[in-house]
Amino acid sequence: METTEKKYKVRYGNSKILLTNETNTSFWEFEDTYHAENTDKEERNFFTSVDKAFFSYPLKKFGNVHLFGFPFNKGSNKSDSKVKNFAAALRESSLRLPIYLDEYNEDTSGIYDYLRDKYLMKNCFLVDHGDLSIDNDSLEEANHQIFQVLNYIESQKTKFCVVGGDHSITYTLVRNLTKILSKRILVIQFDAHHDCGSDILKMDKEICHSNFVRFLLKEELVTGIIQIGVRGLRSLGQYYNHPKLFQLNFSDLNKLHSIVSELLHTGGEIIGYVSFDVDVLEPRDFPLVDFPKIEGPKLQEVIHMIQGIFKIIPFIKAVDIVEGQSGGEPEQYDSVLHILLYLLEGLTNKGDGK
Repeated sequence: METTEKKYKVRYGNSKILLTNETNTSFWEFEDTYHAENTDKEERNFFTSVDKAFFSYPLKKFGNVHLFGFPFNKGSNKSDSKVKNFAAALRESSLRLPIYLDEYNEDTSGIYDYLRDKYLMKNCFLVDHGDLSIDNDSLEEANHQIFQVLNYIESQKTKFCVVGGDHSITYTLVRNLTKILSKRILVIQFDAHHDCGSDILKMDKEICHSNFVRFLLKEELVTGIIQIGVRGLRSLGQYYNHPKLFQLNFSDLNKLHSIVSELLHTGGEIIGYVSFDVDVLEPRDFPLVDFPKIEGPKLQEVIHMIQGIFKIIPFIKAVDIVEGQSGGEPEQYDSVLHILLYLLEGLTNKGDGK
């Protein structure tokens, strides 16, 4: 008698697919008519393909979350920064946690979090496009390219995730998103630094990872920026106040709810954008950053705040995760993979907020 238990695709051959059950105690082989690699010509112009997608996803085009790497470090104040290849390093580390499609391409095997006793990514069909093809090293000149990419993603009415790169990429991503959506955007920024610094020598004419927030606050459709985790000592030019800038601790969920409620009350619909700088983490949990700050939060506090954000903000369109170094051992990225998984989980299970 044929079994009714869930089956997952664990290996692809030329025309055969190997299936297994959730306990890996039974195996089946069948021919699959579903074509995993389905990429149109327009999409090929934007990205450099990769051999394997994040979490070994077989999907290429169809999904509910689009993801791509943004290999950029020219906005960093550290000349030899390794953040340019962070996406490649994190993607490689994620291959230790493969996620499989079920036999009907309607569900995934997900990833089980033992500590929190829950499955993640059961409803996430991730489209990993690879890394953005950057023709030059100028953030301003990359704006047009990002506009095209986000237009392409928005035409499919999906959410997206970007892996940087230095934090200056958030400026061009958010700014172009306001142009495409023509709606107010609320940025939630996890960061050990407030990124509003003032450089007298440069006269603040160049956007970089340490000042991009100042420039975003000038954007009319950026209704507010809520920073979580900022800490450390600040000298002249490294501290900044603005009516649209809010700063919270990891225990301030009630304050977050109050700020969001007030913004919704005064202006109506808001699109959420979450930017996660991995230096917000305690250096002992993730040391592979250019500018570590002591007294960071526990990983459990960070995940709890991420879950709270997705409950409080009605609609979150996109997330980015930035400022990690490449070159570490795969296991060193575990804490960041936790964060990425919970960000993607929030995107896919949030719904449309209506």
